[in-house]
Amino acid sequence: MIAPALHRATLVLGVVAVASCLFALTAGLGETFNLIHVRGAGIAVLVVLGGLAIIAGARAVPVLGLAAGAGLIACAVLQLAQLGQPLNLLSGDGSTMSLFGGLGIGLAAVWLVGRASARTSKGRQ
Repeated sequence: MIAPALHRATLVLGVVAVASCLFALTAGLGETFNLIHVRGAGIAVLVVLGGLAIIAGARAVPVLGLAAGAGLIACAVLQLAQLGQPLNLLSGDGSTMSLFGGLGIGLAAVWLVGRASARTSKGRQ
């Protein structure tokens, strides 16, 4: 059955989201090491939505993973809308948008694969 692998993937994406907060430590190292700009509210987004994805994977509740993914995608769209603007609610830039978008799309893809595999397995019975 594919479900345990999907729950594990959701859990890993949540752990990656929370671990991405470590990019905030590279701020003082200069532009060479500052690969992803994660500051301020962006850290809170990663911790909260990453934690939600971890819970979704550990408890095997796929809809929570989808909610975390949708939240990250919404934050990516918000960051995109704020690029080059004086108001930057998430304190990020294009790299922040890419991180949020990649994690969000990954979580949404895991949910979609789970739905497709459930539909396929029901058709075989």
